[in-house]
Amino acid sequence: MTALNDAIEKYASRDPAAKSMISATIKGAIDLYTDHIWREDYLLFPMTEKVLSKPELEGVTRNFKEVETRFGSDFHNKYEQIVKKLEKAFITNDKGGV
Repeated sequence: MTALNDAIEKYASRDPAAKSMISATIKGAIDLYTDHIWREDYLLFPMTEKVLSKPELEGVTRNFKEVETRFGSDFHNKYEQIVKKLEKAFITNDKGGV
């Protein structure tokens, strides 16, 4: 996030390179999170289901629900919408160009 903050500061100061810096930073974050989610869905979660007992899995589920309650039920959706808006604003083709 430091790179994004730096790019936004440059944008605010009218640096001509800022838009491409913001685009590249957001594209990098999208790639990072896409890979992260894949690893969770196809490696971590299936492995967890094999290793943990049913009561342990229920405890993990309960803990996730508590965290979601603390942050609010719309937490995930709120940030998903932000990402979609940023993608539309800064990524105009499938190669991440601006």
